[in-house]
Amino acid sequence: MATEMMPAQVSILQERMKGAQSSLNKFINRRDEVDSVTDKSFLEKIARYTEAFESASRKVVEFHDKQMRASQVLNGASDSTETIDKIQAQPTEEEGVEEGRRLQELEVTAAKELAELEATRTQHVVEVKRYGAAMCSRIANLEEVQGQILVEFPKVIEQSERRAHEAQVALELIEKQKAEEAKVIEEKTRAEAEAVRVQQEAQEEIRKQQEEYEQKLKREKLESEKDALETRQNAEQFATEWPKGERGVVEAVDLLRTRANEDELKVALSGLAAILEALISHPDDESRRTINTQNEKFQLDIARFGTEVLFAAGFKLKHTRVSRHTPSLCNCTSLTLELILLVGSQCEGEYEDNGLAKFATRLVLREPDPFSDIDQWTIWFDNLKACSVTASRLASEVGAKAMKPLEAPPTWANKGKAY
Repeated sequence: MATEMMPAQVSILQERMKGAQSSLNKFINRRDEVDSVTDKSFLEKIARYTEAFESASRKVVEFHDKQMRASQVLNGASDSTETIDKIQAQPTEEEGVEEGRRLQELEVTAAKELAELEATRTQHVVEVKRYGAAMCSRIANLEEVQGQILVEFPKVIEQSERRAHEAQVALELIEKQKAEEAKVIEEKTRAEAEAVRVQQEAQEEIRKQQEEYEQKLKREKLESEKDALETRQNAEQFATEWPKGERGVVEAVDLLRTRANEDELKVALSGLAAILEALISHPDDESRRTINTQNEKFQLDIARFGTEVLFAAGFKLKHTRVSRHTPSLCNCTSLTLELILLVGSQCEGEYEDNGLAKFATRLVLREPDPFSDIDQWTIWFDNLKACSVTASRLASEVGAKAMKPLEAPPTWANKGKAY
């Protein structure tokens, strides 16, 4: 009974206990009952008398059957020997009557004796207890066990119910813990999903902002490139429209006076005069007609104050997209024309720091073809000569030191390259 029972098992056991109690009560209630039992010797005597009566009755029946067959034989007799033998074997009529009377008397006597014996049956009946000593002992033992069970069973039931209740409480507690754990996991999963969603939204927002920023940079770059292009075009137009000849040189020097101090003006005019004198000496040398405005020396001595003097001589601005493969030129510090007359670009790389395309700015003086148009070439050369003379004169007036013209073209000249 130490085994823990479930409520359904307890209910079934209770029903079985009730059934067992009911059955046991039936045995207990009939324990003192008695049965009427006929004496065995009397029953044996009754059996003998009954057998005698039944035997006499059979003999009477057999006799009457025999008499009837004999009568049938006599009525239908023939001359056959077999028939005559059977007739002769039959008793006489007197003998038959006597035999029938005797058999009837035996039957009547047997029936009378049996009736008389049956009349005394009650005298041979005794009262006997229904259960014997062994059965009564077993009933007593069962009654004792039943009593013990009835005492212990409620305790077992109570204990089982208590344990079942405790198990149910523990089960409910486990289910509650599982539900809470599932809730925590669900909330954690939801929080993680929310975090992922927020992160994705943030990343998407960052991506959109980055995209918008890149679009903005592209627009700004396009605007800057547009502005830079417009600036380059304006500069090129300005160079083209600058007055030519002596007038242009005078006006250019006047601007130089406003932009540079006395020493800077002397250096600038000395360099400009040297450039123009070199061109007069070698008008057909293409390498001398191209000046890289980004050259550090040229920027320091001339370009930062203005190149209008060269515009007056016919130089035009030319902006060329810088290639990554454009060779880099060394920066020299010698005060020679090689520092001023440059061919090619000194700038490395394809883009500026702000992402805009990098352009090399050059001053290019195009020589008309003297073989196809000598008049135009003459005008071009006269203008160049007038500018050279005017520049040299103005340089002399301010006390600028004359710079010796370069007899040979620069060693870095890009010979034969057309611009």
